[in-house]
Amino acid sequence: MLVVAALLASLRPGAAHALEFWVDGASGSNARSLIQAQSAATPWKTIGHALATVTAGHTIRVRPGVYPEPLESQSAGVSLVADGAPGSVVVMVATGVTALLVRHPDFLVSGVSFQGGLRGVRSIGAARLVVRDAVVAGHSGDAVVLDTSPGARLERVSTTGGKNGIRVTASPGLGIVDLDVSGHSGDGVAIATSGGTTADGIALAGGARGFVLSGSDASVVHDLLVDRGTAVLGVDVAIDTSAGVQFEKLESRGGAAAFFADRCPDLGLRDFSAKAPADAAIDLSASPRATLERVVVAGGVTAVSLAEGAGSTVRDATVSEISGVGFSIGTSPNSTIERATLSGGTTAFAVTASDGLAIRNATISGILQVGFSIGTSPNSTIERATVDGGTTAFAVTASDALAIRDATVSGHSGVGLSLVGSAGASIGNASFTGGRDGLVASACGGLSATGLHVSGHSGVGVSLQSSPESVFDTLTLSGGARGFEALESDALVVRSAMISGPPAESFVLEASSGVQVDGLSVSGGTDAIVADRCASLQMRAVTASGHAAAGVLVSSSPAANLDGVTLSGGTRGVRFSAGDSPVLRHATITAVNGSAVSIADATGPLVEDVRIDGCVEGLEIERGPAAIVRRLDVSGALGTAATLLSAAGARVEDSSFDGGVYGLRVEGADGVVVEGCRSDSASVDAFAVIGSARPTISNSIALSPAGHG
Repeated sequence: MLVVAALLASLRPGAAHALEFWVDGASGSNARSLIQAQSAATPWKTIGHALATVTAGHTIRVRPGVYPEPLESQSAGVSLVADGAPGSVVVMVATGVTALLVRHPDFLVSGVSFQGGLRGVRSIGAARLVVRDAVVAGHSGDAVVLDTSPGARLERVSTTGGKNGIRVTASPGLGIVDLDVSGHSGDGVAIATSGGTTADGIALAGGARGFVLSGSDASVVHDLLVDRGTAVLGVDVAIDTSAGVQFEKLESRGGAAAFFADRCPDLGLRDFSAKAPADAAIDLSASPRATLERVVVAGGVTAVSLAEGAGSTVRDATVSEISGVGFSIGTSPNSTIERATLSGGTTAFAVTASDGLAIRNATISGILQVGFSIGTSPNSTIERATVDGGTTAFAVTASDALAIRDATVSGHSGVGLSLVGSAGASIGNASFTGGRDGLVASACGGLSATGLHVSGHSGVGVSLQSSPESVFDTLTLSGGARGFEALESDALVVRSAMISGPPAESFVLEASSGVQVDGLSVSGGTDAIVADRCASLQMRAVTASGHAAAGVLVSSSPAANLDGVTLSGGTRGVRFSAGDSPVLRHATITAVNGSAVSIADATGPLVEDVRIDGCVEGLEIERGPAAIVRRLDVSGALGTAATLLSAAGARVEDSSFDGGVYGLRVEGADGVVVEGCRSDSASVDAFAVIGSARPTISNSIALSPAGHG
């Protein structure tokens, strides 16, 4: 009696010494005593009898074999362990039955295989349950179901077939290590309301969905492989309403969509790869502050879709073989994409309503349409971007204060950079090679471009419309049908611009008042510089050569001012027409096969410190009353060095005329004043005044080989 009492005491929970009890379906007997069952030589016969007898803190060891009995826990803290290799103990049950039902905490099952029935293992209220080295197969429902079992752990568990592999609810602190699920028709792993879950080493094959997580904050998943083959429906990984979840080393192979997250703030996804998804590789919705690092996507329609993900970050992404959009970013302000490489697809980046977005170090090639499509995303930044191919490299709309820096574009068929309705946009160190047009901007007031290079295009290098107060600094345009054109863009500033090779006009301004040009070099084209309806135009340090027609044409532009102009060649040098008070200062004009300087229908023109050499005609002023000419030096003219026609009140001071048919010819210009001038070697007349009342010529020298003064 004393021995039995001592044994019963040892079986009570909290007993000092853990005992082992043996089960052997082949040689055991349930009639044996507690003492006998502690020996492997005299085991019990069934596991169910052992579970009904053994209490907390003790272990049941089961000999290899097949046990056709459903099991249910009876006490907390019991360990059920296979005495042999994992899977050597097989619990086989009938259809519709659960193989093992655990209702008690701190229960451990190790090395047992569950065959048939409805489920392999189900727990209800089994906190800290451990299932280790288990195999579940042949079931019709879910392989493992954990309910209200906080702290439960699954270690080295393999399931085959059935509906769902692992289904967990209300079990926070869940731990999964080395899980293999295949052949299921539903979800591989479905975890709900189980915050703090950790999973490491999961392989899922087949099924409608792979890994599903819901309402499980602060969970961590590491080393997850999902291979659903050619499935065209479902998602490999789907999570929702789970804050702070972290995924590391996730691989998706095939399937409809690789990774979907909804309402998951502070999500982390690192070392992710997706191959040949049927739809999107990564689709994040309403998940602000997400972090994606080291992402590789090959195939699918969209690589990364981010909606309502403010403050998110994507780093080190490689995308290839997609058929649609590489990155689709919507309503995700202050997000960042760094070091992204994309090849293929229709559009690399499609961005909408994402203020303050930053994209850095992006390399794009092989796209069909647009490299960067940016809409309604003010204060965004694109830095160090390379685009090769597509129709348009950058298409920007309604994105004020957008900044593009260090961009290289080539191989496009359309526009390099298209800006529409984006005030205050800035461009720095951008190069566009090929395509139709370089930069096309409309309704972009305050646009700033520094270090812009456009070459090899077939259309316009820079086209500006309705974009006042824009600034271009250090601009280089080579080739194309036209170099630079601006329409209705008041207060435009152009500094240090170089334009060469366009077959048409090189630099065109239209209906743009207050334009300032400082440092412009033009080579080739028909007309080098054309300005129409540009009041208060200011041009300094302008050089033009190799043009076929006019050097500078200014019309209907009152108060235009050209200072520091050097022109060579063409059929016409500088022409002002229909704009009062034009000014030409510090100019050198040579080898013009026509008029070097002509002014028509302009009151009060000023020509000062101008040198003309080797032109057909020198200076021509027609209908230019109150004209002032100072320090004009004309030599080698074939026709007339200077002509004043219908220019009443004109003054010519301190000027010299060498060669030509006439030195200075005045006709129909009453009250003209010539003072301190010299005319030499005119073939007809040095000074000719015709039909002009009250002329005054003083302190002037006329030397004519024909003998006419």
